[in-house]
Amino acid sequence: MSTTCAVTDSAILLATFSVNEGMFAIDASRIQEIIRPRAMTRVPHACGAIMGVINLRGRIVTIFDTARLLADGVGAFDTITPGPENRIIIVNSQSEFVGLMVERVTEVLEAEAGTAEPAPANVGTDRALLFSEVYRVHGRVVSLLNTDAVLTSEAASRGQRGVTNEPSRPRCG
Repeated sequence: MSTTCAVTDSAILLATFSVNEGMFAIDASRIQEIIRPRAMTRVPHACGAIMGVINLRGRIVTIFDTARLLADGVGAFDTITPGPENRIIIVNSQSEFVGLMVERVTEVLEAEAGTAEPAPANVGTDRALLFSEVYRVHGRVVSLLNTDAVLTSEAASRGQRGVTNEPSRPRCG
């Protein structure tokens, strides 16, 4: 599965972030903005992956706990650890803005165009679908998050939390 990434000359821009000591990336061209956490309105009867909604300049944005979206259900760390470095990454998914709460945004890395590798087969098909590609940058392995897969019904059918069969507004069924 290939993703169209922000490309400058021969480099791909990857915005990296951490969740539960893992390093992940989102294609920088998918990011609308990165904001500090703010007061959220809780959504009644929403699943645990939905932290709430915020009003972002007149637009209602659903905020997801990225750790819960990526959790495999067996780990002890199934939620974002609150801290001063937490950020909300606002992305465009299915023509709608959604927010992904992360523990911290680390940096924007430039990866060489054409150097992406498929997600490792040994992580399991269900988990591998959440990541579109893997890059090796500055001696680190960075997994490119497939935001649409994490936030759509495909992820729900694999047992991921916080999504439904309704692709335009992810929530629990």
